Amino acid sequence: MKLVTTVLVLLLAVAVAALATVPVTNVYEEKKLTPHPAPGDGREGGETIATAWAILSLPYDDTGDTSDNIDDYDEVCPYTGSTSPDVVYVYTAPYDMTVDIHTCNSLYDTKLYVYENMYTPGTPYACNDDNASCPGPAYRSWIEGLYLTGGNNYYIVVDGYGGDAGPYEFHMYEVMPPIPCTPLCPSGAFHEGEPTCYPDYDDVYNGGCNSTPPVFQTIPAAAVLTICGESGVFPFGTSTYRDTDWYEVTLTEDRQVTLTMCSSFPSLFGFLDASLGCGAPVFYAYTTGDAFFLKELSAFLTAGPWWIFVSTADWGNYPCGSEYVLEVEGTAYSPVEDATWTTIKALYR
Repeated sequence: MKLVTTVLVLLLAVAVAALATVPVTNVYEEKKLTPHPAPGDGREGGETIATAWAILSLPYDDTGDTSDNIDDYDEVCPYTGSTSPDVVYVYTAPYDMTVDIHTCNSLYDTKLYVYENMYTPGTPYACNDDNASCPGPAYRSWIEGLYLTGGNNYYIVVDGYGGDAGPYEFHMYEVMPPIPCTPLCPSGAFHEGEPTCYPDYDDVYNGGCNSTPPVFQTIPAAAVLTICGESGVFPFGTSTYRDTDWYEVTLTEDRQVTLTMCSSFPSLFGFLDASLGCGAPVFYAYTTGDAFFLKELSAFLTAGPWWIFVSTADWGNYPCGSEYVLEVEGTAYSPVEDATWTTIKALYR
C-alpha cells in the first residue's frame, strides 16, 4: 500500500534488479541488467513479421539463437529501452482456443509479445518480460492463458531485455481456458478493512515494507482462509503509486500453500520470506492474473513467518477501491489435504 522513504526505494530497486522479480514497491521502477550476448549460429525464426516463421500446428517446440538477428521490435511490459535482436513466428488459429507461450529454458533474459493480425506498436495483443512461473533461471518469459480467435493471425516475437540475446527455446501449446469469476465476498470471509486509498494516500494499515515504519496485517493460519480486500492506483506527489497489501502468516510446519485470486483488476500476488525482513524484499514465488479470471499460485513454504503480497499488476488506470477475493489454502492442517477446488473455485464451476 504506500509510504516509501528514499532509502527504502533504493533498497527495493537493488533487490528487484539483482534477483529478477517484479517490483514489490508501490512506485514504478526499472530493472537494470548487464547484457550477456552469445555468438550466433544461424538458427532462429523469421527476421520480421513479413518473413515470420509459420507454425502449422500445436503443440509446437523450437530452438534458435537471436544473436545474429536485428532489433526490429520492442514493447514495454513493463520495462523500457530494449535494444535486443528478435525473431518472429506466426500462427493462424484454426478455431477459438487458449494457449500458453513460453521461453522458460532459454539462456538469456527474454521478452515475448504477440500482435493480432497486424503490427500494432505500443499496443501488443499480449506481452511478458519476466514470469516467475518459469522453472529454472529467472528473467524468462511466459504468456499464460492467451485467448486466440479462430481465423486470426498471431505474430509472436521472441525478444530480449536490454541488449540481451542468445540461444532460446520456444514452446507454444493449447491449454484449458481460464475460469471467469466475479470478486464477490462470501459470508464468513476475513475482511481486510483498510480505508480506500486516495491521492497522496499514506498507508499506515498494511503497506508492509512500503510503509514507514513497515506495517503488516496478521492473518490466522487455517486450512482455508478467504480474504476480501481492495487495491488500486493513485497519484502521490509527482509519482504514481499502487495500493499494496501485505498479510503475515506464521507456519508451524513446512506446508504446500496455495493462493487463488479473483480480482476486478490485473493482479500481482505472491509470497515473501518474512524472516529476511525489509532490507531487500524479493518474491519467493509470485504470479500475475487477469481481471475477472481465477489465477492460482502454489508454493512449498518452510515453517516460520511469511508475507503474502497483493497489488495491481502494474500502474494502470485501476481506481482505488477495486475489489479482490483471495483464497489462502494450506497454512494449517486440513482434514482433507488433497482438496484442490475449495471455497472460491466452487463458486465458478
